[in-house]
Amino acid sequence: MTTRLDGASASNLSNMQKLVSAGKAAISKRELTQNKDSASTSNSNSNSDQGGAQGIEERLQKLADLREKGLLDEEEYKASKAKLLGL
Repeated sequence: MTTRLDGASASNLSNMQKLVSAGKAAISKRELTQNKDSASTSNSNSNSDQGGAQGIEERLQKLADLREKGLLDEEEYKASKAKLLGL
């Protein structure tokens, strides 16, 4: 069943979709910035290779979680992962 929208409803729906996308992008950027800040702190506070590896694993998991929640698309995920791994 297909529902037909009038011009105003379609415009409102389009605007809402844009707002949701912008909101997701803002959340992603904020979380990535927070992850980057915690990565800097974690790296400067890490006294062993094991601690650093554990921190990276946690950040990779956070990125994967963001991707699964739809807050990061595949391209953003891959770029963030490469940056985190220093590639």
